[in-house]
Amino acid sequence: MLHGSQYFSVKEFSCRCSCGFGSNETDIAKELVFALHLMRQSLNVPFTIASGARCVTHNAAEGGKPKSTHLAGVKGQCTPEYEGKCRAVDIQSVAWSTDLRGRAVAMALAMGLRVGLATTFIHVDVESTPYYSEGVWNYSASEDSGI
Repeated sequence: MLHGSQYFSVKEFSCRCSCGFGSNETDIAKELVFALHLMRQSLNVPFTIASGARCVTHNAAEGGKPKSTHLAGVKGQCTPEYEGKCRAVDIQSVAWSTDLRGRAVAMALAMGLRVGLATTFIHVDVESTPYYSEGVWNYSASEDSGI
């Protein structure tokens, strides 16, 4: 159980390179887990964390941006309460229909999350302006998303 959610464990959020980042509950933003919990509960469809916390090395290997919200928040580059915390996940589910995926995106946006759309996953994060732009983006678009 992560931050009180019955649906997620800290192991799901941990950096995939086994460096240790994300392996402590304090490494993950509570607000992110809470939002994911509400989405999972409301949609009534399981989804997995395809990518959660990332160290700088793993983020580079994934093609992530230098200021990715998957990284530990850095003072002056993130909302102060998120310093040292992962603020993003990429979620996926084999059970998502087009309608259900649309509902997941609409729910995330209604909760004030930023959303990135990809063919195989949905990126959600809790970061906000002035550090990051708000809203939604498509990974296939050529513009820089800043994630």
